[in-house]
Amino acid sequence: MMTLAMASPGEDVRLTAIRGGQRMRSGVFGQLALAWLMAFVIFQGGRLLGLG
Repeated sequence: MMTLAMASPGEDVRLTAIRGGQRMRSGVFGQLALAWLMAFVIFQGGRLLGLG
């Protein structure tokens, strides 16, 4: 149930993170936010796949 709830929105979150990252990449805060977002997405993806 948790997997189904997070699988589809995960795609939207990733696309949003990519678009937001391209907009904010110039700033240091943008780089930190993008790094945190990528770590979060990887961590969540690992948990969903049973790797984390």
